[in-house]
Amino acid sequence: MKAKNILFLGAGKRVSMASIFTNNNFEVYSYEVEKNVPISNVAKIIIGKKWSDKNILQDILINCADKHIDLIVPFQDAAIELCEPLSKYFNVLGSTKKVADICHNKKEFEKYVLANFPNIYPSINDQTKQFIYKPIFGFGSRGITRSEKLNEDDTHKVVQKFIEGVEYSVDCYSNKNGVFIDGVSRIRLEVCCGEVSKSETVYDPELLNICENICNDLKIIGPSNFQFIKENITNKIYIIEINCRFGGGATFSYKSGLDYINLINNDFFDQPLTYIKNSWKKNMVLNRYYQDFIYEKQNNNN
Repeated sequence: MKAKNILFLGAGKRVSMASIFTNNNFEVYSYEVEKNVPISNVAKIIIGKKWSDKNILQDILINCADKHIDLIVPFQDAAIELCEPLSKYFNVLGSTKKVADICHNKKEFEKYVLANFPNIYPSINDQTKQFIYKPIFGFGSRGITRSEKLNEDDTHKVVQKFIEGVEYSVDCYSNKNGVFIDGVSRIRLEVCCGEVSKSETVYDPELLNICENICNDLKIIGPSNFQFIKENITNKIYIIEINCRFGGGATFSYKSGLDYINLINNDFFDQPLTYIKNSWKKNMVLNRYYQDFIYEKQNNNN
């Protein structure tokens, strides 16, 4: 069977994810601003433009036509904003700009959750003793600060109440019509540089139900990652953020049984769907290790 050509947008270090696709009859290309990135070990690199470049959309379209790309997959928030215009010409595993704005902009995310699911947003009140400040645009744990003082004049950040509790992630998949298919709920046992380094799958129907309701309401397309915290004292669930793309632990959820390949092949390549909801394995543990990527720096002064 002829391999399908897939283009990752800004996948950089997603070597394991690229390997999953290459092992399932995909030829992986990755659109990057430099060639010496870890994913180059398993994917073909296309040197592209920065997300802020006004010509980036045209450049991606040209490269997609040249490489006969069958499917485009975004791996960064900025790349998701290109999904809607790209979908006019190619298959894209990504949501609309409206969804991207809600998930990427923490002010818009706050408005959306408070309007639709207010009981799960970590709102501040008169009883709040500690506050978390988050940049409106940001990822991982960058720029997040904690304080015992409320500064309502900081317009560049959102403020939430600090919650002592257990962190959870849910990796989800919704089909190309924006209908939730399944999700894997897991505890975040260790986090390094904003991404999970140790995690365990646990079946939590309450978390999965929240994700299904939001995915269907927003019409999220393809992969998404939800982050929650369950308060120690009350066991109450609060939503922290949504990433409408593959999260850092998505490969773990795939290995546990959330078969992205089967779902993608059914959505975009008309192959039979054999996936069974909630068939993924519980009590699976991820313990991530790091592998060096070494290359020789080129002297540009010659």
